[in-house]
Amino acid sequence: MEIRETSVGDVVVLELDGRLDTKTSHLLEKKLLDLMGEGKLRIVVDMASIQYISSAGLRVLLMLGKKLNATDNGHLVLCSMNENVREVFDIAGFTAVFTIRNSRAEALTSFPSGARVSKTERVVERAAQSMGVDESGSAVPSVDREVAELAMRAARLLGAKVD
Repeated sequence: MEIRETSVGDVVVLELDGRLDTKTSHLLEKKLLDLMGEGKLRIVVDMASIQYISSAGLRVLLMLGKKLNATDNGHLVLCSMNENVREVFDIAGFTAVFTIRNSRAEALTSFPSGARVSKTERVVERAAQSMGVDESGSAVPSVDREVAELAMRAARLLGAKVD
């Protein structure tokens, strides 16, 4: 199997060619883990030239999907499956698990939009909320004044923008 990599903005497109089976799935697994290690978490796997996929290939894609879903900004889209490969996904019940599009162009427009939020920003936001500070930086009314002041100081120390 051959793997060709291109980038479209912050999305990595992997075009697979050949058979994705026990003998070749380790190549895809290594490539995907390397990309994730580099912080490339928005991935399209173009399967237009895959003639066959085995359970080993499905396992690699499932593993990647789970790992990407566990990250803040990770997302995987599969596209351009031929009828035989699509049937394997249908039988395995994986069409409900993955985002699958008919073409690469459709896949590239399938990524969630919105500002990307870092893990640090999310931790700060959650900490501020748990200490009684809402998104605007104001103390939540039901919180005791001393607790609110402490929460505001803690939120500032954590990097939250509060007034």
